Amino acid sequence: MNDASPGREEASDAPEGRRNGFGGYLMWAALALVLYVLSIGPVTRLVETGTLPFPVLLLYSPFQYLKGDFEGAYIDYVTWWCRW
Repeated sequence: MNDASPGREEASDAPEGRRNGFGGYLMWAALALVLYVLSIGPVTRLVETGTLPFPVLLLYSPFQYLKGDFEGAYIDYVTWWCRW
């Protein structure tokens, strides 16, 4: 007698679940960090035009501490967004 009934699927036919693991979490964290860094320009522009309230910039206060090579790039990026 065959144990496989029509309503049952065998374990080998079932699709495997998606496994992200640590690499998946690392990728999403890196993507969130990149989006956070790149959003400083548009947010600064929206604050300067009055669309967003000034306290929103408190989320970006860690950028105040940029020193060295990154400071010039940061100022250029924000200036590029705000000159329109």
